[in-house]
Amino acid sequence: MEKTIYISDLDGTLLNSKKQVSDQSVALLNELIENEKIHFSIATARTPATVENILKDVNIKEPIIVMNGVSLYDLKTHKYSQIEYIEPKLVEYMIKKLGRWMSQGFIYTIHNHKLTVHYNELIGKGRINFYEERKNLEHKKFVNEPLDDYNHVIYFVFIDSKENIQIIHDILSNIEGIGLIMYKDIYDKESYLLEVYSTRATKANGIKKLKGEGNYTKVISFGDQLNDLNMFQEADEAYAVGNAVKEIKKIATAVIGTNDEGSVARFIYEHANKSY
Repeated sequence: MEKTIYISDLDGTLLNSKKQVSDQSVALLNELIENEKIHFSIATARTPATVENILKDVNIKEPIIVMNGVSLYDLKTHKYSQIEYIEPKLVEYMIKKLGRWMSQGFIYTIHNHKLTVHYNELIGKGRINFYEERKNLEHKKFVNEPLDDYNHVIYFVFIDSKENIQIIHDILSNIEGIGLIMYKDIYDKESYLLEVYSTRATKANGIKKLKGEGNYTKVISFGDQLNDLNMFQEADEAYAVGNAVKEIKKIATAVIGTNDEGSVARFIYEHANKSY
């Protein structure tokens, strides 16, 4: 018997432009989950620190994929599992190679289920906004001090102008063992982001882990940005929201409505009730 899991990206996909899951979307998803008509999860670039609050009203039972596949995370127990760390030697090499450009970066670590973010200084609107939005979150601690242990690093993120982010991207390109994702900030059009992970940390690998844990035979995914490409390639069906970038729309099974129309939840509701 086929066992399907629906997996949605958050920003620009399940979330509306106010960075919220609409009340209607919450109601539709919870009705399906509570009636055991769907298995539902999330695959996001975000950390649990912001996801916990965003999804507090959605009764998700499955682990979710966080930080673009760095880890699975259980919203009920607040525990990380199957973490993909960057090799310590690679962390040391990248920090030395970047030199002064490290001032544009945040370094994330997970140790004993605690998420810590190291930074050197806060310069530029994008970086300051990023910090201010997250500094008081319960499940993430920011520390303004050098990283002294390279054994638990999972993620680097750089925020700056397109030109500067391209420079950082080029410095780090072709380093075996790390993956790079560069994209425009959908909330701050002046800033670009560069995310750096272990090559093992992808939404596609996160999906494989979820499938293994839950014995799912079919994956239906939803997304809008370039970091959803490998997730789309791994899914059996992949739907782009109407506001998605062209690269995502090109490989999608179909294009549905926009994120501000609550299109993901409405699609899942109609699809699940039709299949049930």
